[in-house]
Amino acid sequence: MTASRVHWQIDKGVLRNLTGSRLLPKLETIAKQLCALDEVLGIYLAGSVTTGMFDAYSDLDLLVVTPTEQLIGVWNRRFEFELASGTVIFRFDLTELAPTSAIACYEDGDRIHMTYMAIEDLRAEFEYKTAVAVLSRSSRLDDWLIRCHDLRIEPSESQLRDIDERFWYWLLQGASKIPRGELWAAYDTLNSLRGLMVSFVDNASGTHSEGYRRLERRWSSSLLTELSRLCPRVEHQELANAYRLILKMFDAIRLDTANHLVVTWKVNDTAREYLKKCVHSYLNIPAGNDRVRM
Repeated sequence: MTASRVHWQIDKGVLRNLTGSRLLPKLETIAKQLCALDEVLGIYLAGSVTTGMFDAYSDLDLLVVTPTEQLIGVWNRRFEFELASGTVIFRFDLTELAPTSAIACYEDGDRIHMTYMAIEDLRAEFEYKTAVAVLSRSSRLDDWLIRCHDLRIEPSESQLRDIDERFWYWLLQGASKIPRGELWAAYDTLNSLRGLMVSFVDNASGTHSEGYRRLERRWSSSLLTELSRLCPRVEHQELANAYRLILKMFDAIRLDTANHLVVTWKVNDTAREYLKKCVHSYLNIPAGNDRVRM
C-alpha cells in the first residue's frame, strides 16, 4: 500500500476553531497515538469543528478507519486512547449510531465522540460532507472524502410522499384523542407531527435535515414563530388550537411545494378533503376554514 499522506496534520481552519479550547491538546494526544498504529488507515475530523459552528459546548467528532480484520482490535483499545488525554468520568457506547462508536466525557466537561469503521464499510454520507483528514494512508480514503465533499441534496419525491402520508395518518390519530380526553396522547402525537413537518420543509428545500438541531439557522424567524405556537400546554383548548394550526401550516407548505416540485401524492385530493373533515369534527371546528398564507 502506498501512503498518500503519511504525516498527520490538523487543518488550519480546524486549528482556528479550536484555538483556546482544551480539546486541541486532547486531539493532538489521541492523534499521535492513533497515527503510531500501522493498522489505522485514516483519521478524520467531522461535525461542528469542521462546519464553523464549534463553540464551548461542542464535542469533538473523530472517525478512525482501519482494515476490516483489525477494526475490533483497535476499537478494544479505545479506553487507552481516551485516558491518555485526560480523566474520563463516564463513557457512552453509541451503538444506535454504529456498533463501534462511543463518546468519552472528561472531568473538565470536554466530550470526544469517536467512531471506528472498516474501510470496506465506508460510504459517502452527509455526516462527512465537511470532514477533514488528520491522517490518510490510502488513496481509496482520499477518493471517499472527495465523494463526501461532492454530495448534493435534491428534493426526494418518495420521501415527501411518505412524510405526507404519515402526517395525515398521525394528524387523524392525534386529533381523535382530544375529544376522548386523552390529552397526553394527543400532545405526544403533536410532537411527532411537528417533527414530520420539519423533515418535510427541509426535504422540499433540498436541505440535509437534522431535525430540530440548529433549526434557528435553517428556518426564517417568521416560520420559527409559527412553529413555537405548536408547543401548547396539555390543555384541551390549547391542544385543539395547535392541531388546527399544524393542519393549516402543513397544508400551506405542501401546496407551496407542489408549485415547484412534481409529486404524485399517495393521499389524493379526495382522501385529503375527507381526512380534513374528520379532523374538523374531532376538533369541533367548521370545515373549509383551513387555509392560511405562509
